[in-house]
Amino acid sequence: MFAMMGVGGGLLGALFVYFNLIFARARSKYMRSVLARIGEVVLVALLTTVIVFGLSVSGKCVDDIVCDDDSMGQGQGEDYDPEENGVLCCFQPSLPMRQFNCPAGQHNALATLLYSTPPSAVQYLLHSCYNFHYYTLVIYCAAMFFLGFITYGISIPSGVFVPCMTIGAALGRIVGHVYSVNIHSNLIDPADPGTFGLIGMQLSHFN
Repeated sequence: MFAMMGVGGGLLGALFVYFNLIFARARSKYMRSVLARIGEVVLVALLTTVIVFGLSVSGKCVDDIVCDDDSMGQGQGEDYDPEENGVLCCFQPSLPMRQFNCPAGQHNALATLLYSTPPSAVQYLLHSCYNFHYYTLVIYCAAMFFLGFITYGISIPSGVFVPCMTIGAALGRIVGHVYSVNIHSNLIDPADPGTFGLIGMQLSHFN
């Protein structure tokens, strides 16, 4: 499983480099003047704002976990869905979920990831007790991938190492969800998607 993740991460890394090289060649050809470079920075900033806000608005609202001192989150009621709300009630004050456009008592998981700094997003993906839905993880990966290769190389300080870590962690968590639900679900101790997120993040270092 981890070997397949490594192969997939390598192919995705090669695709990232390919698209980034296309943008780098276009920059060397058309972005020679100072005004052109400033305009590119402004355009990328506006595009990033529109994408982050637009995707956050489309995010699903999920009920917050209400901790139960007796059951520690096991007695959430008949409507409690561990796939969307989390397996255990272990709310972490250092990693609050953003309400964004959701009503009171709910949070927007996609907005939480998109409006977090990359190091904070990694913490959510590896350590948060909330289980992010497939939709959230796929959209977040696609957004970070696109914004990553158009931003890396513009005329302001920007890096690619930490964004690749977040993409790897999210992809690893997706694999972890698939594995725990479809392959490992019949075992007493199912696989932790956060562990797969950690492996995916580590594999991104070598791609």
